[in-house]
Amino acid sequence: MEKEITKVIDLLYLAKLDGIEIILNDDKLQLKVPENKKIDKSLLDEIKNNKKSIIDFLSNGNWKVKNV
Repeated sequence: MEKEITKVIDLLYLAKLDGIEIILNDDKLQLKVPENKKIDKSLLDEIKNNKKSIIDFLSNGNWKVKNV
């Protein structure tokens, strides 16, 4: 389980470095890609292969930073 979470965090980080935002919208995964930007095929494949894990991670509110 911990390895799966680490994989998801790594994918979210790599996507962000590439200017791609991965968001959850009504329990569906969406990618926000800047205009004139192509997603690296290997990154896209990794996102697709880990789609369920990413959705599970993003739908679990425990990862969010809380302002105190």
